[in-house]
Amino acid sequence: MDDTLTTTDWSTPTKLLTEAWGLELALNALVHAQMQRDRAKEGLERAKTTLILSGNITGKNAEEREASTRSALAAEYGALFEAEQALTKAKSEVAIARLRWDTCIALLPWRLDERTGMEESSCG
Repeated sequence: MDDTLTTTDWSTPTKLLTEAWGLELALNALVHAQMQRDRAKEGLERAKTTLILSGNITGKNAEEREASTRSALAAEYGALFEAEQALTKAKSEVAIARLRWDTCIALLPWRLDERTGMEESSCG
C-alpha cells in the first residue's frame, strides 16, 4: 500500500492524527530499543568482569585476550550487535516519522488558505 502524502490528504484531521500516532509509536520503539541496547551492553560488561575475575581469559597480549573474550562471550556480543541494529532502525523510523509529521504541519497553513481564501499573513 502506498502511504505517501498527497495534496488532498496531508492536512485532514485523520491524517494529522495518524502521523502523530505514528511518531508516538516510533518514539516509544526508540526508547525500548535504547533500553534493550543498554541492557545488552551491561550484560556484556558483567560477563567480561566475571571472566576476568575468574581468570578464564587467556592470551599473551591484548589482542589474544580480546579474541579469547570474544570467543567466550559470543552470545553476549551477538545480543549487543542485534540490539544496536534495532536501535539504528528505531532511530531511522523516528526520523521518518518526524519528517512526515513536520510535512503535515508545515503544509497545514497553506491548506487553510485554500479552504478559507485567507492569505497566510491573515491566519494569525
